[in-house]
Amino acid sequence: MIYLYCLRRSDGARDVVRALRNLGEESAQGNSPPCNAYVVNWGNRTPPCFRALNSQIVKTKLKELQLLRHANVPCPNTTGNSKPGYIARSLHHTNARDLRRPNTIRGQRYFTEFIPTIREFRLHVFQGKIIRAALKIPNSPEPHPWIRSHFAGWAFTYGERCQRVLTKKIRLAAIQAVAALGYDFGAVDIGVKEDGSPIVFEVNSAPGFTQATSQKYAEHISRWARRQRRET
Repeated sequence: MIYLYCLRRSDGARDVVRALRNLGEESAQGNSPPCNAYVVNWGNRTPPCFRALNSQIVKTKLKELQLLRHANVPCPNTTGNSKPGYIARSLHHTNARDLRRPNTIRGQRYFTEFIPTIREFRLHVFQGKIIRAALKIPNSPEPHPWIRSHFAGWAFTYGERCQRVLTKKIRLAAIQAVAALGYDFGAVDIGVKEDGSPIVFEVNSAPGFTQATSQKYAEHISRWARRQRRET
């Protein structure tokens, strides 16, 4: 069995389970994997076993950026104190909620450098390869000018429009970011500055996605599980 280990409800994990079943794999999701399962850790900081894909998840978004910078992955600078040119973030932000509603941030926070970008991508990386790439495009009459999330009026496009502006430098930065965190897979939000250079904003270890992307994840997870079966 391939078991997606989730402590919280995840539409992404649900869709991957469905896609795995369509491939003929026995699959389920939840927080109590069978002892003989091939486990995919879906964004949890306490994985159930060392054999899992993504067996270790970075505890906070601040630590994530610190690790990326230590590995020379291009990413924003961070600080513990407010200062000009920096914006407040929560340690465990999701869906850019802390950017959209900064006054609702509770508990410990950090500050990250604001870096203007001309476009932004989400690249899905699985064991060192880009398996899916999307360009973020406006999806409402008044999208937020720089918070490029679904909840701020943006959507993903995966076709020719994306491929036309997706460069080797952007792909390489995404692959390096996932490797720097020690992940087997992740969805990288990566911007492009005016000079064309990439800047990694974050790596999502429990990404949400379209049906076509869940199919890609399922195919690669299934191949991984088949390799594990052959080796045992």
